[in-house]
Amino acid sequence: MTFPWNRGSLGCGLALGWLVVLTVYLNAASAQDAEVQDQAVAYNVEFRGVENSGLVERLRQYSKSVELRGRKPPSMALLRRRLENDIPRLVNVLKSEGFFDARVEFSLDESSQPITAVFQVEAGPVYVLGEVSVEWVESASPEIETPKPVEMGLAPGEPFNADAASRGGNVIERRLHDRGYPLARVDDQTIYADHAARRAELIYRVDAGPRAVFGETRIEGLTTVHEKYVRNRLRWREGELYDARKIDETQTVLIKTGLFALAQIQPATQTAPDGALPVTLTLNERKPRTVSAGAFYQTDDGPGGKLGWEHRNLFGGGEDLSTEVLASFIEYSGHVTYRQPDFLDVDQFLVLDARVADDHPDAYESKNISLSAMLERVLNDEMKLRGGVKYRLADITQRHETDTFGLLSFPVEFEWDASDDLLDPTRGGRLNVSTEPFYGTLGSNLLFFKNYLKYGHYFELASRPELIAAARIGLGSIVGAPSDSLPADERFYAGGGGSIRGYPYQTVSPLIGNDPIGGRSIIELSFELRWRLSQSIGLVFFVDGGDAFESSVPDFSDNLLWGTGVGFRYFTPIGPVRLDVGVPLNRRPGIDDPFQIYVSIGQSF
Repeated sequence: MTFPWNRGSLGCGLALGWLVVLTVYLNAASAQDAEVQDQAVAYNVEFRGVENSGLVERLRQYSKSVELRGRKPPSMALLRRRLENDIPRLVNVLKSEGFFDARVEFSLDESSQPITAVFQVEAGPVYVLGEVSVEWVESASPEIETPKPVEMGLAPGEPFNADAASRGGNVIERRLHDRGYPLARVDDQTIYADHAARRAELIYRVDAGPRAVFGETRIEGLTTVHEKYVRNRLRWREGELYDARKIDETQTVLIKTGLFALAQIQPATQTAPDGALPVTLTLNERKPRTVSAGAFYQTDDGPGGKLGWEHRNLFGGGEDLSTEVLASFIEYSGHVTYRQPDFLDVDQFLVLDARVADDHPDAYESKNISLSAMLERVLNDEMKLRGGVKYRLADITQRHETDTFGLLSFPVEFEWDASDDLLDPTRGGRLNVSTEPFYGTLGSNLLFFKNYLKYGHYFELASRPELIAAARIGLGSIVGAPSDSLPADERFYAGGGGSIRGYPYQTVSPLIGNDPIGGRSIIELSFELRWRLSQSIGLVFFVDGGDAFESSVPDFSDNLLWGTGVGFRYFTPIGPVRLDVGVPLNRRPGIDDPFQIYVSIGQSF
């Protein structure tokens, strides 16, 4: 019998043969790997001789034996080698914590399953930090004062810590960067251990580099924002002495505009022959339009919601146009604001505002329209001053009597915000002071001044868990006209979620029967203890107090009304969601309910 064949059939046969051989080899290798895995040494790691749990955790963090437990060594010899290689690492960790006489040995307990690898640590005495000095290399000593140890976060006489020593080097570099030496660096950080005195001397060898001025600034990444707008935000000018603080300040200002997702400022790595250091600013623009929505609920006012739209770069120069519509059981309103940056000067804004509203809380009904033009001046990162002119036309009904007011006013406001966060502050303070003279234009010759001061402060009592104490005071006064001549919606009222929780909105004020009519002065006090239980959950305990008064000055002989309660916070990327339950401590029959509930976004103050 004969078989036909050709080159193709021969090739297929050879390929099939090789496939069989490869399969047999892989199966054998897999079997061998499985056998090796079965023979691998499983082990646990213990550290003995150290009672400080934080130091034990640090040793475990740097131990390769701990890190590689899941990759079992194939033999006892390889396990011992792994443990031996760990000893220098562990000794270095101990030295970094000031234990310069430390010794580490290992042993194996093969009777346990899995095997126990024991590192026996003899830490010895902890060395204290001795003299801290700076040596200048590659250049002459710069004409600036070297930071003192306390400014570097170092305390001679206290236990030595390598991390603190490293941060001290960063402080030296930063001091130089802030004072005209942008290329300064710590070349070396040497530690001399004096074993007899059990003291560690610390020497920083620093290369200050050349003194420099700001050179040309290149701006990259712009697509819709005009370059002039960005250059007006720069906190340095070409030819000025280099200062890294101005770099940081510029980054903060650019991000705060809301126009950029990224603002990266990179100085060059060397100066030009004339001592100028070029700077490159790389920007990544955000989408300029935003649509927003919000909701809130209060027991006394019911639910409410708002919709907003904003364009932050209307004509390419950071012009901001925003609109908002709000609806609730006590207010229907529409609001439009236009902000023109760099109006007549850098860091100065023209703010045009229009509002149409139908306000109908229990105290009054007000159908009104207002127009204003304000000039806002940014004094620094924390302070703003604004002033301008405003006209407001309103039909106001209170206790079945309706009056029409045309009010021309000239508001002036000062704002200082040194807190660390807009919606959830933990440190710093906020101050807002305003005064507004009003003049009636519809034949009444009404003239009065409305003044208000509000201050809040925040204290971090503990960081783990986070515990914040917050306090706020508000004081207001209207002078120049009696209460019955004032527009009802310009008088002062207290009570509600943004005032004295536990009492219905606007009811903490002079009353006729059970109806609030408002006053000419006010005092509001709030105290909160904010306890953050986890990354997303927090509790708040609060006490609020205050009152509104018929006189132009608060009458402290009257007893203030107080409320207290507890709040729940759910922290989100856009701020904490707030749910507060307030209880009136001075409950008034027929006016106050047993409790009030408030739901909104952001802390109460």
